[in-house]
Amino acid sequence: MAACSATAGAADGFTTARPPWQAASIWPDRVIATLAENPQTSFSVTWRTDATVTRPVAQIAPASADARFDLAATSYRAQTSALPLDHFEVDGDRFPIIENHDLPAVHDHNITFRDLAPGTAYAWRVRGAAGAWTPWRHLQTAPASGPVRVLYFGDAQRGIRSHVTRVFDAARAAAPDASFAIHGGDLVNTANHDREWAEWHEALGTLHHVIPALPVPGNHDYVNLTKLQGAEGDDKLFVARRTVTPLWRAQFTLPIEESVPSDLAETVYDVRYTQDLHVFALDSSGVAWLEQLAWLERALADSDARWRVLVMHHPIFSHIGGREHPAHAERRRTLVELLRAQDVDLVLAGHRHTYQRAEMGEDVARFQAGDARDVQTVFLVTAASAARGRTSKAGRATARIRTRASPWSATQTTLRSSRSWTSRVSV
Repeated sequence: MAACSATAGAADGFTTARPPWQAASIWPDRVIATLAENPQTSFSVTWRTDATVTRPVAQIAPASADARFDLAATSYRAQTSALPLDHFEVDGDRFPIIENHDLPAVHDHNITFRDLAPGTAYAWRVRGAAGAWTPWRHLQTAPASGPVRVLYFGDAQRGIRSHVTRVFDAARAAAPDASFAIHGGDLVNTANHDREWAEWHEALGTLHHVIPALPVPGNHDYVNLTKLQGAEGDDKLFVARRTVTPLWRAQFTLPIEESVPSDLAETVYDVRYTQDLHVFALDSSGVAWLEQLAWLERALADSDARWRVLVMHHPIFSHIGGREHPAHAERRRTLVELLRAQDVDLVLAGHRHTYQRAEMGEDVARFQAGDARDVQTVFLVTAASAARGRTSKAGRATARIRTRASPWSATQTTLRSSRSWTSRVSV
């Protein structure tokens, strides 16, 4: 038997050859279920093919033990949009995408299955060209109420296929009964790089074929137009002209909030998952921050959910990272006031590539771990990326924070009908 070589691994390098799992074909790929409407009566699916596919189809049937459950399936024509990969346009300006210079345009398809029963498992599949079907998969609609287990993933960004795959796998094994998953931004490192998006979907495997995803964008899911136009000046988050990558809306079917600027479509939204749980998503990398806060204040005031969870990419408190932009301090002040006024229970964030936890309420220094205490809001920061966060005193914000050095974590949280919750970090 031949001896195994020990030379492969981190020193093995990076190939520029296009992997077989990147190219679009007549077969559906990058298939992902999301929640664009009422999760108790609907779910959405988005998938991709090459540009020859113009008549995509989706099928759904109640899941059962019957071997021929598919005989009761209903078929629907899906919506299709063309996506050029070698360039994009914003306000009449055309920008080349160098990383994708030799890639042809693709077609993205989406369907929203409606009029479903709450808390019910459905079998579904989608088609590209005639006969090119995905396997049947099962997905369960949200129940009216009751405990819900949720997976939360921070930044994937680097080492997506090689390393982050194991985080997705471990999370699925640790919480096989999870109802849905939230992704807190920086899904990739280079917003328009199609290969990185291919890696992200490859790393997920079939996770979001069986539970829906709720992603929010991070700064690395945005394109800095100021740099692309060759302008001098500050390229920081709060100054540069930016736009979310065109691959975002092509790949995800998410709620569209009509009361915020159209630039924030499918990046700022809320999902009332059950009677007890309401999730709100802010786009901390995007535009119109004051308009976002005004929307959030109205949406929180209108919600009577027992649990209110806010998701945004940039953490409100963190002791990881460099000196913060002055505008961030003002954001933190106004947002913390809003959280206190509207009784938000949990804030999920990423960006800093580490695990941190902070609490707002009673002086937590008085308590031992595990002691009962009155906590108004929990702030959680985590990441799945191979890139690690670094500590800098200059970036420290005032909060009592528990830190875990390893960024290799996914968090699962169980939100119950009563005012109690548990969380566990899987590494």
